[in-house]
Amino acid sequence: MYLKYYGFTKQPFQTTPDANFLFLSPSHKEALASIIYGIEQRKGFIAITGEVGVGKTMILRSYLETVEKTKQKTIYIFNPRVSFGRFLITLLKELGAKPVSGQANEMVSQLHELSIAEYRNGGVVVLVIDEAQNIPAETLEGIRMLSNLETSTEKLIQIVLVGQPELEALLDRHELRQVRERIAVRARILPLTKTESFAYIDHRLAHASIHKRPIFSKAALDLIVKTAKGIPRRLNIICDSALITGFGYQQPTISHKIAKEVIADFRVPGFSQFWKRRSAYARAALLAVALPVIVYLGAGVKVPGISVASPDLNQLEPKSDQKAVAETEGTTKNVGSSDTAKNAGNNETTKDPGNSEAAKSAASSEIPKTPMDSKILESARGRSENHTLTTLQRGATGPNVTALQQILQGRGFPPGNRDGVFGLRTEAAVLAFQKGAGLLPDGIAGPQTLAALRRAQL
Repeated sequence: MYLKYYGFTKQPFQTTPDANFLFLSPSHKEALASIIYGIEQRKGFIAITGEVGVGKTMILRSYLETVEKTKQKTIYIFNPRVSFGRFLITLLKELGAKPVSGQANEMVSQLHELSIAEYRNGGVVVLVIDEAQNIPAETLEGIRMLSNLETSTEKLIQIVLVGQPELEALLDRHELRQVRERIAVRARILPLTKTESFAYIDHRLAHASIHKRPIFSKAALDLIVKTAKGIPRRLNIICDSALITGFGYQQPTISHKIAKEVIADFRVPGFSQFWKRRSAYARAALLAVALPVIVYLGAGVKVPGISVASPDLNQLEPKSDQKAVAETEGTTKNVGSSDTAKNAGNNETTKDPGNSEAAKSAASSEIPKTPMDSKILESARGRSENHTLTTLQRGATGPNVTALQQILQGRGFPPGNRDGVFGLRTEAAVLAFQKGAGLLPDGIAGPQTLAALRRAQL
C-alpha cells in the first residue's frame, strides 16, 4: 500500500519473522549463542524463554537458516499440546520412518536406532519445540526420556525448548524436577531498552528504504517507543499502522499527531490489535487493499491447514549475508568497552576465558597453522590500542575473515562457507565460540575473542 509513497522496497515492519531484519540486542545474541553452543556441543536440553513478541521465533528462524541441512535433521514442533505417544509418532514420521508399534517404549527404541545412525554418519537430530509452555506435564516428562538416548560421551538428540515465562513456571513444578535438572543451557530474551528500541526502528527502516530520509518525526518516535515498552512486535504493529495512517493522510512524515491517533486506536492494556476507530482516509486506504483479498476468499478458495510437524526447511528462502552489514560509528572498540557490553548491563558479565572449562578443553585439540592464521592471531597480541586492525564483524570481507573462518572451523564451530565474507553464519560461529570460552557473546571478533582463539590453539 504505502511502499512506493515512502520509498520502501518491502514492508519494514511486517510481523512475520524475516531474517533479513534480524536485530540482535545483547539478550538476543545470548539466546542465539546458547542455541548454537548447546546444539554443536551436544548439551542435550536447551531452554530459551521470553515474553510474547520479544523475537523468540525470529531467533529460531535465523538459526535454522544457518545450519547445514545435510548434517543436521531438525524437527520443528510448533503445537506441542499433544500426548507423548502422538509426539513420538510425529518425530518418527519427520525422520522418514513409520512407527513399528503404538507402544511408547518401542517407538523410543526405534528413535534411538535412527539417531544412532545419524550420529555414525556425522549428523545430529535436533528437536525444536516452540510455544513449549503449552506442553502437557506428562508429555514433557516423556521428552526427558529422549535425553537418555546417548553415547558414552554425547547426547544423541538435542532438544530446544522455546517458550514464554510460563515455561519457567512449568519447569519449576516438583514433578518435573528431573526435567529441570537436565537443562544444560538457559537464556532469556529481554525487552529492548529505550536506546535499543530506537536502534531497532532505524535498523528496519534502513533495510527497507530507498531514500535515506527521516520517515518518523522525533516526537512520533518518542511516543511509539514509550508505548511499545521494548516489545519488538508492538513496535512493528504501531509503526506499520502509523505508516498506513500517514499514507491515508498523504503525509510524507509520520508526525506526533499521527502516532498519537494510531496509539489511541489500540487498547493498550494487553495491547489488543482491534481498532476502536479509524480515520476516513485510513479506512479507505485499508479497504482498497483488502477488497481483492475479501473477494478472493469469498470465491470459496480453500486455505491450507496447519499440521503438527516441522516445516520444510529446504523451502526456507536463503538470505544474503552481505546485506546484513553491521552499522557502527567511529572507531570500532574493544568488546570489553563496547556499547554492546555497556548495554548488556547485568545481563552478562565478561568472564576470564582462562578459567573456562570450554576454553581448556578447546586447547586440547590442534588447528593446522597457516601464514594467514598466524597473521590474524598475531594481530591480537600487543596491538589492542589500534582496534581497527584487530576487529572483525558482520559485513567485513577479505583474507582476514577467511583465516578467521578457517580457525573457527578447526575449533569445531563451522562458519559455513569459508568465502571471506563475515555473514550471519560466521557471526553465529563467533557467538558460539564466545559462549564456550566464557566471553561476552556479541558476535564480534575483537581483540579478546582473537586472543582467546590464540590461547585455545596453543
